[in-house]
Amino acid sequence: MKGRNDRVVSAAYRPEPAAVAAARKFVRETLQGWLDTRPAPPDTELVDDAVLLTSELVTNAVVHAGTQ
Repeated sequence: MKGRNDRVVSAAYRPEPAAVAAARKFVRETLQGWLDTRPAPPDTELVDDAVLLTSELVTNAVVHAGTQ
């Protein structure tokens, strides 16, 4: 698609409870950095929702999968 500006990042964490906080921090800082480059004011609700979903997902992965 012409004019498309895709951004991709990734991270891996050890299967331990501290991974949840680290993943939340990673997602929050990444999204805030991306949103700060837009001309419109940052959408903090979007970031908060993404951080909440990250927390749930990583918690489930640590508790149930036990893998990175």
